[in-house]
Amino acid sequence: KYSYFKLFDETGDRTEFQRIYMEHREMLIAFAMACLIDGTHAADLEDIIWAICDEYSWCLTAHFQYGGTKVVETLNDPPRGDGKMRPYYRKQETMIDLCAAATASILAEVTAMFEDKLAPIVVYRARTLIRERVLEPFMQINTPFFWETAEFNWSAVCAGNIGIAAIYMIDDSRMLAPILSRVTDAMDCFLTGFGEDGVCQEGLGYWDYGFGNFIYFADLLRRRTDGAIDLFENDHVRNVALFEQRSFLNGVNTISFSDCAPQVQYEYAIAYYLKKQYPEVEIPPLACAKPMMGNTEYWTTVVRSFLWSDPEEPIRPFSDQDLYLPDAQWVISRKTMGGHTAAFAAKGGHNDEPHNHNDLGSFLFDVDEEVFLCDLGGGLYTKQYFGDERYQMLVNGSQGHSVPIVDGIFQKEGRQSCAEKVDAVIGEDAVTFSADIAKAYPGSGLKSLLRKLTFAKKENPSLLIQDTAVFADAVRPLTERLITKFPVTVEKNQAVSRGNKRERVLTGSKGTFFVSQTSYKRKADEPDVEVYLLDLILNPNEPGQTGGDDTDGRTREVSICASYRQR
Repeated sequence: KYSYFKLFDETGDRTEFQRIYMEHREMLIAFAMACLIDGTHAADLEDIIWAICDEYSWCLTAHFQYGGTKVVETLNDPPRGDGKMRPYYRKQETMIDLCAAATASILAEVTAMFEDKLAPIVVYRARTLIRERVLEPFMQINTPFFWETAEFNWSAVCAGNIGIAAIYMIDDSRMLAPILSRVTDAMDCFLTGFGEDGVCQEGLGYWDYGFGNFIYFADLLRRRTDGAIDLFENDHVRNVALFEQRSFLNGVNTISFSDCAPQVQYEYAIAYYLKKQYPEVEIPPLACAKPMMGNTEYWTTVVRSFLWSDPEEPIRPFSDQDLYLPDAQWVISRKTMGGHTAAFAAKGGHNDEPHNHNDLGSFLFDVDEEVFLCDLGGGLYTKQYFGDERYQMLVNGSQGHSVPIVDGIFQKEGRQSCAEKVDAVIGEDAVTFSADIAKAYPGSGLKSLLRKLTFAKKENPSLLIQDTAVFADAVRPLTERLITKFPVTVEKNQAVSRGNKRERVLTGSKGTFFVSQTSYKRKADEPDVEVYLLDLILNPNEPGQTGGDDTDGRTREVSICASYRQR
């Protein structure tokens, strides 16, 4: 409906349009899988391909460069008579975003697989639109698409799906070569976004999305070139491939920094394929897997999960791990003792990362798959979520992370807000992470703010949070904020929360705990997520609240111990 199509421009809502858009892709997957398995529903497959061809554009309304309701022809500058070539505006029908590229690859693959079952006019129409809407606009002389040089998932998803469509659509290798050259250049940019440690700063969900499409393209490219071009013969790609097993915190709980979801289920297609490429890859436990038909939006993933998974491949429980990943400045630890598993992760980095949150010093603490101290991950995507209001939202600003508030000041976004003096010490019984995060608080009067987190790996695991703030002049108010999804009761410097398995106790070295309750929207079709903001407040006017060894009153030290006890 046009009334859905215009919503993003008018209100910022993208849900109603995308619900219908994705239902078309879900129906295509269902009917194509039926054709694949037993040859049925060919007529239904023809109908849904026809309906997708009827769509005004395959680009999402949220991704139109000039807005979906603009008549692009009216935006063109008047022609100049100097004979030079200049960029021009692309119409909505030929804008290529993540979903337009994916639609092209899906239709190219489905029409190739089921050509003998589909009416020739349906195949012809789909392939004509693939050419007109995606392949030809991609190769036109114009300004490059921004995502061709992006160092995050867009470059892999857009370029990879264009490459897949081209491989299916173009038999002549001389015609195909220049397209694949441009696609592989974009893939190089995508890989540049990963440090040598292989971390995807956007989180596991976006690693699945971006690196998954890299895999699907690289696999077809290797087969099309009979092995002459093999993007997997690369140590950097190998390190990126190891990120999945590293980013599960405990059970299905994930390291939810940035816009990553707090829980992510892995894709069979990706895990099994990478295991065959790199023996050191571990396939996560089956309890953490997405159902075979669980990815209802992307045919490329569903069909490969069906065809690539291997029932003979042994699946083992998560192993213990202790890692410091220096490029991303992440520390990760997981330990099983006495039948209980505890896990911890923390980050430094900077506040201009892909899908950035203002979160220097943020961390997660999980015991027996209950994440008591958490990172909320991403919220509901709207126009405002990616606009000027982004850091006013709970999940994106530091107000929604377990990090200090200094004199009422939250962390600021930007590359200059970076962690310094980052260090990690991994021992047999404990893991310690420390970083100076003062640069994230301009205007606070801080000279330094050293955060030290010590995870004790024992049968009754604990986490010690120690912050030392040094001010240029007199000390200022300091609040230690902690984020949890479990109800909390407080009494002075102690807070208690009860989970399903264990009771958690937090004890502050000074100050007074206060708790408030709020919520945020993660998905449009799900209830709001309840959140508890637990604040340990230090008031410099109260006796004993200044503390520290600095005799001129410029230093504040505070610690909070988070421990568990059996209920």
